[in-house]
Amino acid sequence: MESGQSRVFKYNIFFWKCLGLWSDETSGYYYKYYSVAFQTFYSGIFTFLYTLNFMFTPFDLEIVISQSMFYFTQLAQIAKIAMIVLKRKYILRAFNMLDCIEFQGVDIKTTEIVNKNKYSYTNYWKACCVYYHISCFSIIILPIIKYFVRRTELELSLCQYYFLNDQTRVKYHGGLFFYQFTGLVVIILSNISTDTLINVLLMMAITQFRVLNCKLTNLRFSSLDEELVTTVDKEVLYVEKLKICLVHYDLLLKYCNIIQDVTSYAIFAQFGTAAVTLCISMCTFLKPLTNNDFMTSLTYEYMTSMLLEVYLPAYYGAELTNGSEKIVMAAYSSDWIPRWESFKRSLLWSWSVRKGLL
Repeated sequence: MESGQSRVFKYNIFFWKCLGLWSDETSGYYYKYYSVAFQTFYSGIFTFLYTLNFMFTPFDLEIVISQSMFYFTQLAQIAKIAMIVLKRKYILRAFNMLDCIEFQGVDIKTTEIVNKNKYSYTNYWKACCVYYHISCFSIIILPIIKYFVRRTELELSLCQYYFLNDQTRVKYHGGLFFYQFTGLVVIILSNISTDTLINVLLMMAITQFRVLNCKLTNLRFSSLDEELVTTVDKEVLYVEKLKICLVHYDLLLKYCNIIQDVTSYAIFAQFGTAAVTLCISMCTFLKPLTNNDFMTSLTYEYMTSMLLEVYLPAYYGAELTNGSEKIVMAAYSSDWIPRWESFKRSLLWSWSVRKGLL
């Protein structure tokens, strides 16, 4: 990961190491103990307490909405964490494929396409960081500011732990608040690193289809080396250039299969929990809430994030399918009619992309 396209995932790996999700050859026993302890404390126990709270929540619409809104997000996050831990081998394989020679630009135009994708990812990462931290500010930091400025009661932001009695909650309020505060930071960092991984892996595949499309579209007899004076030499070189495109396409299919193996269960969990969360959030408009202003604004913000979590993978998946279908037109835009039979026979591969990829 010192160079190549996989370099753009350095921040993802940095956060995974901080969260105890990414152990490599350099990780010692202490890191493994840290990883187990950290994830047990902030994933296992955190989710268990959240589940108990959800089971003991009073059956009131406003209370149920406020206590369950982030619960399903936590369940989706568990699936994403499992994706990073269990699919690490496949993620590294995808990174290695992104760094291979076939996935780099071969000329000025294709190199520009690849570099443009790197800048797009950087901007996407920054946008995610800004949005997620604004959400953290709204959920935790803003109530703290109101507590010191207006002297309002500082309530637990995510859940109230209704399985505890009032006396216990008051006694350990500071510890519970700190636990939720740090837990929310962990959730935000996990969401940033996993959501960007899923979407950028799809973006990389779309970019490679654009590169391959550009190669095939510009695969013309007139673009060959003019020093090859004989037609036979040009035909041989033409077939060789097509074989390079075929190798690129074969690697791209393998890369897409790896993406599907890595992200399928996490995306399924994300779509399912996001749908439930959106339905719960919509219930806020059925009944006037006592803390209407803050809760309504928080609901709008949270619904927006859930919509983005559903929309972006779906959008990039549609773009990926569309890009694979364009390969057929790009292949037959080349000078294939007067070519040798071996060239035409090799060109039949392109019809397979009509089946779709993801």
